[in-house]
Amino acid sequence: MWALRVIRWDNLEFFDGGAEFCKYAHIGWSPTKADRYFKNFHFMAWHVDEREKVGIPSSHGMKIAANWSFDDKIWVYGVRVRLTF
Repeated sequence: MWALRVIRWDNLEFFDGGAEFCKYAHIGWSPTKADRYFKNFHFMAWHVDEREKVGIPSSHGMKIAANWSFDDKIWVYGVRVRLTF
């Protein structure tokens, strides 16, 4: 049986030991709307909080990705670089 539970923002008891947050920003570009799946570039940056209870430090990183298809759109060539600090 499913039950609806009302969550109050001043009492976040469902986060055992407190809240942990992951923040990110993402921006992408494609030359046309029709080519958005075949030709695009992306940049993403992220940060995650430390998890004190399990001893995991905070972390952050970035990702750069691109893919490009030529006239036939049969082959899509791509590159992805990810750095974590």
